Amino acid sequence: MGAIDLFVHDSLHTYDHMAFEFTLARTHLSSSGVIVSDDINTNRAFTEMVQSNQELDGVAITQERKRDAAVGIAWQIDPETDRGRN
Repeated sequence: MGAIDLFVHDSLHTYDHMAFEFTLARTHLSSSGVIVSDDINTNRAFTEMVQSNQELDGVAITQERKRDAAVGIAWQIDPETDRGRN
């Protein structure tokens, strides 16, 4: 498999499954790639992925009306320019 620009997780929301998919996606993510996941508040897989990869930055978006809904977006940071950081 070549490089991917966008990975969207919207399948099984167990920690093990999300962590597996994020790890696999990270392996193939292009230099300007993005990872998007729904329901990131069901476990810590998304948060841990962002925290354990210095070349990633990320944000969590929560919805006030749905306490159980949260979307996470992580993106690659260009190491040459630090572009992509908040």
